[in-house]
Amino acid sequence: MPVISFVNSKGGVGKSTLSVHVSRALQLKGFNVLLVDSDPQASALDWSEVAEGDYFTVIGLPNASIDKEIGKLKANYDYVVIDGAAKVNKNIIGTIKASDLVVLPVRPSPVDVWATRDTVDMITDRQEITGGWPVAGFLISVAEKGTKLSTEIGAALDDMPFDTFDQVIHKKAAYPNAMAQGQTALEISKEAKEEIDSLVNEIEEFFKDGN
Repeated sequence: MPVISFVNSKGGVGKSTLSVHVSRALQLKGFNVLLVDSDPQASALDWSEVAEGDYFTVIGLPNASIDKEIGKLKANYDYVVIDGAAKVNKNIIGTIKASDLVVLPVRPSPVDVWATRDTVDMITDRQEITGGWPVAGFLISVAEKGTKLSTEIGAALDDMPFDTFDQVIHKKAAYPNAMAQGQTALEISKEAKEEIDSLVNEIEEFFKDGN
């Protein structure tokens, strides 16, 4: 019962969008998915209300004991996906404790990578206690289509202790437009579906490899 979280104390990097779309892509593969909204802003819960529960189960756990609560729930699902809080607090610490894989979405800017240092420190502190768990990786998100990623973003990521996903998630109107209607971009945008499916394939390979 793998637990995947999307965590970054900086807002506007697409955590909720990614959480919803990765959950949907996993569901379309036949998995039973639980999406946990740990952010007090409750963007994923808001989407679920508009969607009228037509997709997968979404619950809110905006509290520091999220790891204990998920421990009780995860046996009932194939995957648990957590939409992380947007501020450095005990919610993020609990989310990291609950996770097998932490995905850190960042905009394609060195400044955005540097801004994750507090979160990175939380993860590495946890890894020191557990012998390397959870594993974490950066994901370049909200990238402008057709823009070549700068050498500066590559250098900033190379200085971090985690690998970076190969797939880049681009800024597309299909994501917010679909979510505002209680849908996902997977139903309305071929390009968005290809990106999310590619990311999910990377995530699945991570777990298939026994990490």
